Amino acid sequence: MRPIFKTTSSGLLCGIAMFNLFPHVAQAREQVELPMVPPSGKVALSQVPSSGQLPAHWRQIAPTRGTQGPVRVQRVYFNPLQPTVLVAGSVASTHGNPAWSSVWVQINLLTKNPQDSSSWTYSVPVSNKGSFAEMLRLPFGKGRYDVAVAPPLTTNQTRLNYLFDSRQETKTTPFMLVSAPTESNQQLGMLSSAWADWTDPAIHALALQITKDAKTPLEQAHAVYNWEANNIAYNWSEVSLTSDYRWNTTQETLASRTGICVDYSNVADALMRSLGIPTQMLVGYASDSHAGVADSGNIGHSWNRSWIGGRWVYWDPTWSRFYLSKNMYFVEQQWFNPRMSVLNLTHQLKWIATQ
Repeated sequence: MRPIFKTTSSGLLCGIAMFNLFPHVAQAREQVELPMVPPSGKVALSQVPSSGQLPAHWRQIAPTRGTQGPVRVQRVYFNPLQPTVLVAGSVASTHGNPAWSSVWVQINLLTKNPQDSSSWTYSVPVSNKGSFAEMLRLPFGKGRYDVAVAPPLTTNQTRLNYLFDSRQETKTTPFMLVSAPTESNQQLGMLSSAWADWTDPAIHALALQITKDAKTPLEQAHAVYNWEANNIAYNWSEVSLTSDYRWNTTQETLASRTGICVDYSNVADALMRSLGIPTQMLVGYASDSHAGVADSGNIGHSWNRSWIGGRWVYWDPTWSRFYLSKNMYFVEQQWFNPRMSVLNLTHQLKWIATQ
């Protein structure tokens, strides 16, 4: 099956193994070269020139919508010959303090058919003075883009069919990137995102702790799989066939230690990317192996794959727990690096998540 990129995941549920279940352009974080995480867990800051110092080929993009909102975008520049955009602005203050510690920046690849559009959402830190500056990668190659900036979503807002706060966003006019290769899946599997923000030092520190005894990338992935099995409980109260369930950020899931399939997959993406191992969330359908047909129950699901040793290693952290009841389980090793003939009986890939 040829993988395709999608921007929404509404209608996604989880198959469970149970019984048969950036005011000045001053400094910005650099995420352009897809770096490995240094020991600090932070991506090194880069000096970004002011607008008067920008090379002639850099172009300014005008914000067109929501310029008086809670997130004020002062400058957006792009380099038409490189997959780079610089976003700078500030946020509203509450009692003299910034209203948010971060903002979300959404990069949108625009196509004639909205169904084929792709988006990537970054989490950008806000300084204690309320300003933000970020140089970001345009991950989808040459094409027509726009950029939107909005407050970060909280758990109560992050629904699967509502991935960005468009009601409070500031959006730019469209612009053209005329020369840039499309990122490989391995490169996309190393980008930071709002959902899997591996530039968070706490996430990197946790990944190092989990994998301290692992000697190879495969053993690191296996250690993350086992850690999720033993430390993240399935959120039974959140998911049902009719509920409007949440899609949590990695930080939210790690704080609550509960989640559904997309939460397990976000944690896997963040931890593995922080170790320098490209990892992606896969979205499709899953059902119990006894059914013999992956989408027989039409149960939406997510799982992961990691680029290890020149190949994709597939694993399903949600299914790492085999539940005997809602409170009793054992760790099921079958769903780490299974044979594809086994995986294909239960998992049907529909798209690769761009997050």
